[in-house]
Formats: sequence, C-alpha cells, structure tokens
Amino acid sequence: MLANYEVGTLQAVREIAEIAHDRGVLVHTDAVAAAGNMEVDVKRLGVDALSLSSHTMYGPKGAGALYLREGLRIVPLIYSGVQEEGRRGGTENVPAIAGFGKACELARESLDGVRGCAGSGTS
Repeated sequence: MLANYEVGTLQAVREIAEIAHDRGVLVHTDAVAAAGNMEVDVKRLGVDALSLSSHTMYGPKGAGALYLREGLRIVPLIYSGVQEEGRRGGTENVPAIAGFGKACELARESLDGVRGCAGSGTS
C-alpha cells in the first residue's frame, strides 16, 4: 500500500521494490488512496504492478486500473473472452471507464503543479 487511508502513512515503495527486485521478487502496490492526492509515478516507484480505483478520485464506482510493467504477463483467474488482451472476460463498462479518465484528469489538475494521476506523468 503506497498510502494508508486512515492515518496517511506513506510507505517506502521505491526502496521496497529495489530490495525485492534484488532478490528476484515482483512488486505490486495498492495506490488507491494515493492517486489523486499525490503524484504516483510507476517508473519512479519501480513497481511491476499498481492498482488504482476510480471512486477514490470522485469517479464512478466499479472502475479501476491495473498497471502492469511492459513485458509482465499475468494469468487470468477466469478464462473467458479476449477483453483486456485476454486478461479478463465480460463487457467493459465504457461509461465508468470514461468517467474514471475524467476523474484522473481533474485529479491531476488539482495537484497544484504535481503531474500525474497514474503512470509517468500521464493518466
């Protein structure tokens, strides 16, 4: 968890990722509470995977994002369909996804010059 909801603690994710990678371990971080409140840059954090949720940025409930480092492959829990490059099946909630994109855009604008809702300075 990059940032804690209740007390606001920030974890040293970059340093944790460096230690884990030195030992061949992949790193995922939950950035749900951080996104929209601080810069979240996956390249600077050095993580392999990162999760976001729309509702914490005042976007629609039920939409989220999973960042995967380029080249990282995951095995789907349920095989069904080709959505999300075969990672999941089912119809995508396009209105919620669009709302999430707008929430990211607005969150980025409200960070007073701090760029990035997710990724390396882009949403």
